[in-house]
Amino acid sequence: MGDGQRFFWSIIVAYSVAAAGILGNEILFAGVSLKRYEFALAGYVAVVLFVFLGPLLMFTPRMIKAKLESLHDYAAFAVTHNLMFHGKWVQGDNPKGEPALGTPDISSLADLGNAYEVLDRMRPIPFDPSDAVILALAAVVPMAPLLLTVMPLGQIIDLVSKTLI
Repeated sequence: MGDGQRFFWSIIVAYSVAAAGILGNEILFAGVSLKRYEFALAGYVAVVLFVFLGPLLMFTPRMIKAKLESLHDYAAFAVTHNLMFHGKWVQGDNPKGEPALGTPDISSLADLGNAYEVLDRMRPIPFDPSDAVILALAAVVPMAPLLLTVMPLGQIIDLVSKTLI
């Protein structure tokens, strides 16, 4: 459901470029320090995330409920299925004398396990956390040149390289 949210990065970049231009004008021509805008920039990133990802959070209670109900239903079905499989193939209650080799019962057991794993991995939020990172980066990266008003390029490169390594 949240896969489309990451594609709003282009809109966010456009707003961020405009905001960076305004801030750059204030810093270079009005003498305002970038440090003065640190809370505003953090607030901007928070607003971006709230505007573009926040509406999806209204589905969280339903997703939690659906996950819990589905896990309960699948768990009950899995127990019944496993007991029947155990009785037929392990305890030998196979009335037709079917051979175990090539039987679809083993395949259905694996399919049931895979379906349960998919339900178990279901997140309570309808977007991937990496989408939030993409949107936050789209908000921050256009403002990166403003760092040059605070520290030299060499120091920024050293800081980035230490962070990435």
